[in-house]
Amino acid sequence: MNFQSRLKITLRRARTIREWLALLVISCILPATIATMFLIQHFYQHERASVERTTIATARALMQAVDRELFSAQGTLQALATSPLSGVRGSGWISWAGQGNTLLPAG
Repeated sequence: MNFQSRLKITLRRARTIREWLALLVISCILPATIATMFLIQHFYQHERASVERTTIATARALMQAVDRELFSAQGTLQALATSPLSGVRGSGWISWAGQGNTLLPAG
């Protein structure tokens, strides 16, 4: 191919203003889109870790509250089990229940 034929091919294939504008828009939007996707993913990971930490802290607090209640009930039941009134029937039941109420925390 000689120079003139290459020039004709190049001129026929020259980009139009519409193509240049499209390339300009794409070159501006593509980096912004990639940066936005990166920020969204980073934010999602950060929030997910935060939710996990909060959930674990809540579960631990609930576990401690349940343990505290169980230990309190266990202590009360052990005290009533060793009570001299534990074998009494009939009217001794009222005394035994009264002793149990004094052992339980008010609440």
